[in-house]
Amino acid sequence: MRTTDVNQMLMFVDGSSLNKGTPNARAGYAVVFAPVQWFRPISSRLEQGGNPQTSNRAELRAVLAALSLRLWWSEGFDKFVIACDSQYVVNGISAWILKWRRDGWRTNSGNGVANQDLWKMLLAKLRKMEEDGMLVQFWWIPRNLNEADPYARAGAGMDPVVGSVMNIEILERLPSLE
Repeated sequence: MRTTDVNQMLMFVDGSSLNKGTPNARAGYAVVFAPVQWFRPISSRLEQGGNPQTSNRAELRAVLAALSLRLWWSEGFDKFVIACDSQYVVNGISAWILKWRRDGWRTNSGNGVANQDLWKMLLAKLRKMEEDGMLVQFWWIPRNLNEADPYARAGAGMDPVVGSVMNIEILERLPSLE
């Protein structure tokens, strides 16, 4: 939470891939949303639903996890800042995605957009958050300032998660704490 505006949330996200480019690649992602002495960072292995275990895919998965952790708007937040060290994510969401969509999810070279399923999930999630009155911004930061980096690497080392990517929507599944 921003100390000068309690309606703003900042989250660090990261993705990592061990043994990149090999059949043994293992990707993980992480979300840090509070000092570690208050809450344990969220870290997990990337789902193995037939998609490659790449750091780009893990970066996108981290963003989806962060946005889906809670019903942010219902807690009074109106601005959400995602801090990540992935130019792929920041440029993809702020510059490339509208062109990809307009061009039938094809790149300039005519190939299908990589990680299209996650980009479409992210676009739908951002639309929903906008409808709920949330402004979501993406902030590129250097890797050495990304607090989620070591946890993403740890996530890549975890046991495999079998299945396809699903939104987390934690609060919608848990009973009320009141």
